[in-house]
Amino acid sequence: MKAAILALLTVVTIATATAGCQPRRKTARENTAPPAIGVEQLKADGVAHLEAGRYRNALRALVEALSRSPEDVTLHYLVGVTFSHLQRKDDAIIAFRWVVEHGRPGSKEVQGASQWLRSTACCRPRPPRPAPTRKSP
Repeated sequence: MKAAILALLTVVTIATATAGCQPRRKTARENTAPPAIGVEQLKADGVAHLEAGRYRNALRALVEALSRSPEDVTLHYLVGVTFSHLQRKDDAIIAFRWVVEHGRPGSKEVQGASQWLRSTACCRPRPPRPAPTRKSP
């Protein structure tokens, strides 16, 4: 009987000691990431440069902000706008497609990105090709 109680106490002690080593599960509130440091300031700087026509400076600030907050749809949209002004069409297409795929349907970013993509020759729906005609033998 003493051996059984001693074994039980040993198991409880080990379980208690190792439970402290396990990472604590985070609540939903704790899982929400805080805004990355400096993102809002970089975004504001990028917008100011964009509005002033300083597109290279805008791109630097916005890409830095995006590296700190890669899921920010507005940043992807602003980067797409900047690429468009820099005549970097392929890069703009990538940015705007990301916005359309990841943004909230109906948001101003998704609407703007969709409109830009539709206005670009590469992204307009192509008319259906006529079916090939067979020659009679």
